[in-house]
Amino acid sequence: MSSPSIVFNQGPDASSLIQHRAFALLTICCLFLLQALIRFQSDLVSDAAWYLYMADGLVHGKHLYIDFIEVNPPLAVWLVVPVAWVGGLTGLGSIPALYGTLLALTAVSVVLVNRYLRLMPHIPAQNRRWFMVLTAGILLFIPAGDFGEREHFMVLLFMPWVFLRLARSQGAKPAWPEAAIIGVMAAVAICFKPQSLMAPVAVELFLFWRRRKWPLLLSVENLAAAACVIAYAGVLLVTEQEFLHVILKLGVKAYVPFYGYPSGVIWFGSLLTVTLIFLAYALRWQDDGPFADITVMASGVALGFLVSYFIQYKGFAYQVIPALTFASVGCAAGVVGSMSAKDSDKLSLFRKGVLVACLTLSIAHVSTHSQHCVCDERITASTLHTYAPHAKSVFIASTRVGSAFPLVVNGNLVWASRLPTSWLTPYVASKWQEGALPDDEIVSQALDWAVTDFATFQPDIVFVDEDDEQSNAKEKAFDYLKFWSRDARFAELWAHYQRRGTVSGFAVYTRS
Repeated sequence: MSSPSIVFNQGPDASSLIQHRAFALLTICCLFLLQALIRFQSDLVSDAAWYLYMADGLVHGKHLYIDFIEVNPPLAVWLVVPVAWVGGLTGLGSIPALYGTLLALTAVSVVLVNRYLRLMPHIPAQNRRWFMVLTAGILLFIPAGDFGEREHFMVLLFMPWVFLRLARSQGAKPAWPEAAIIGVMAAVAICFKPQSLMAPVAVELFLFWRRRKWPLLLSVENLAAAACVIAYAGVLLVTEQEFLHVILKLGVKAYVPFYGYPSGVIWFGSLLTVTLIFLAYALRWQDDGPFADITVMASGVALGFLVSYFIQYKGFAYQVIPALTFASVGCAAGVVGSMSAKDSDKLSLFRKGVLVACLTLSIAHVSTHSQHCVCDERITASTLHTYAPHAKSVFIASTRVGSAFPLVVNGNLVWASRLPTSWLTPYVASKWQEGALPDDEIVSQALDWAVTDFATFQPDIVFVDEDDEQSNAKEKAFDYLKFWSRDARFAELWAHYQRRGTVSGFAVYTRS
């Protein structure tokens, strides 16, 4: 007996299972279940763990940019404060609460995209369901081990707005409260990283080119988004003077120039996204049906987010998530549209080749990018237990966030610093290695923060990175102890510590 084949654009009696709502829904539910099983057995990515640690501190009365020296704007921390509060209130813990929030937000995004597709005329139900299966898979698995990064939130918050805009351009008229909420969600996504503004600009340019209707720009969702941006800017100006006048300048001078990968790595990181955009447009050339606009618009959004990736010019894998996600959605629309085209036999060899390329690249990406978060495992809970089994507070002198987070959050430990890492070290190392300290405000500030935090927290156990290949060290290993000793307070503080050994390039000290 031959296996059933997938047939598109058939009537209500078509034999393909994919056109049936129950089958599509079951498939999407299985994808969610699979990701949930993976996620709740994985550590949280280090940046998100640090954000949760700050959020928990804010819940308990601490202050951002005073008790926590964070180089990024406050919006992402504010967003996870309710998550940390719920995690503590329910006893679930902040990390499971965050995973649950992200999975729920993914489900909301999928439901809203499906809703706006239903409002678009001429999209057959069976094709829409197939597209939604692909889109759910993309949203769930493209983030991979970076599940929980700010860029992941950006995608989930921004995606519904894109499809609402397209649906409205085709005559849909959603209720204004719903449209306003979608607009605010999109604004929050872009406010995470304002350099991503080209993504919504790409949407509006495409819609104007397609419809030639300026009033469409002044729809409820866009007005709500603009109001949200203005409100956020106002709150920053009123409440976050420390960030605007101290941290922002510090980040520009001491963080941005010292972190990131070489140009070759940065360009290589964009290669898959660029290839998928090219394939999406190739599929659009083969299809002028109802999915053609989705293919073009999603690919345009991907290009907009790719501009953001290059503006940042760091090459961190998570920074390309928005561009890669929308490029994949564009390919998904192109695949469904191409396979459902009336002239599906035209240039079939070309079409099949592009479809095979899309499938191959998708499988290659998922298989080579672990869905589990891979953190810095040089210092683990067992390491802490070996040297200081009753330790309640810890400090790790390192430039890698993964050295301490999510270790600190998982162990319910006190992190003995206001900074997530010693991220000022590369700047300090560029100004000083031996002798008297230079007359430099940032070097003096880095020293004062480090020693003041030692005096405040008096950590039970301290790990000092002595590896010759320290992360972001430009020349030789930075001598943290020698630097801290330049502060007269440090000698008395350090007199209470004794060296216990070495682990994975870190010297281990415990408080006596």
